[in-house]
Amino acid sequence: MLPQPKRARTNLFQVKQLPTLLYALILLILVIAPGGELVKKAYSGELALPHSGSSTFVPDFVFFYVAGKMAISEDRFQCYEPELQKPWFQQVMGAEAAVPASIFNVHITPLAFPLLVPFAMLPINSGEISWLLFSLAVAGVGGFLLSKSTSQFNGNVCWIWLLWTLASFSSWQSLLTGQFSFLELGLVELFIWSWLTRRENLAGAFLALATLKPHYAIFLLAPALSSKRVVISFALCELFLLVVTASFVGIENVINYPKIVTHMDATMQANTATMVCLRGLLSHLPLNQHTILSINLVCLAIAFLAIVYLSKKMKTESLQSQSWIFVLAILTALLFSPHTFFYDYVLMAPAALFIPSWNILEIPLKKSPSLWLWSVILLCYPLLSWVLVLCSNISILMPLASTTTLAILIACGLKQIHQIKQENPTVLLAD
Repeated sequence: MLPQPKRARTNLFQVKQLPTLLYALILLILVIAPGGELVKKAYSGELALPHSGSSTFVPDFVFFYVAGKMAISEDRFQCYEPELQKPWFQQVMGAEAAVPASIFNVHITPLAFPLLVPFAMLPINSGEISWLLFSLAVAGVGGFLLSKSTSQFNGNVCWIWLLWTLASFSSWQSLLTGQFSFLELGLVELFIWSWLTRRENLAGAFLALATLKPHYAIFLLAPALSSKRVVISFALCELFLLVVTASFVGIENVINYPKIVTHMDATMQANTATMVCLRGLLSHLPLNQHTILSINLVCLAIAFLAIVYLSKKMKTESLQSQSWIFVLAILTALLFSPHTFFYDYVLMAPAALFIPSWNILEIPLKKSPSLWLWSVILLCYPLLSWVLVLCSNISILMPLASTTTLAILIACGLKQIHQIKQENPTVLLAD
């Protein structure tokens, strides 16, 4: 993916590029259709608080907005107490809103509370619009830098990749609910870009910020352990963020957060079957949740150690090999995290940078079957994600298809690393 001779700029309007142009048109349609709905909701003021429909549905941004409000209130040191959260929900949503008490459970990481304060100071609709623009800006900058650091792609491919990132259902689910996914994607992209361009202190800082979703960031820490500077930078920045967080919500909430999450997890068993990870798939089997979670955590630990081992083994290999490891770490995190929902699949975007051509006819099957399969799956993913949603009435289909896809991609990625090592056995890190 990285340092390679630059290719001449592609003219997309040549006859041989028509498949690429057609693919880009399909992606554009998949972006425009839900994008219009997003703009409509923002304009009408229904983005965060729908005026119609079931009152039991509360967009995720409402939880974040309440968290930001509580972070600067006298209740900030009890911000995880459902009984104290309820009045804030009622204040934000209106006294007439009849929402089941069971949803009053803000359980985001403590690090998120200070971040959400500026957005909670705005009216809720304006706050969510600002939040989405901020998240998209971070993801856009990270994506631009990461894609430009890969010399195998020219400008045309870069904008198609950006369309690819926005075209899937997971992307629009994230945007329409106001989730953290695009912000996390941007931080992950900036971390990988910093690592690959040898900005180690910056890489540690972005990795610390990425602990907004710690169950994903921990897998990126695995390959980063091979660099002392990155680890030290990460530790110092994380300590600083925790101190700032403690000043808002108290040191007890920071220290006790694992217990809070564990308690929350024990009360949301009905949602585990909707997860698109190993745990979600196992939830469709006749097993109790404690057994399922135990199996998942064992697999998570094994996967983490495998990434550490692979990273250590490839430490002196090319940047191309190392970049594959980071992408595999992301895919592995999505598969084995105990809390993965479909909107988190936005994090698959860096994997699409390994598609050698947006024209499927140009991808050689015989030369590298694993890369061909990798490319076909990712090329089809945006459209297939919408198909899966249409078939969501088959409850097991979403977790089964998602986990199978991740497993195949991981296998293809491992094969590619092995192939790169065979083709370039003595290639070291390039500047």
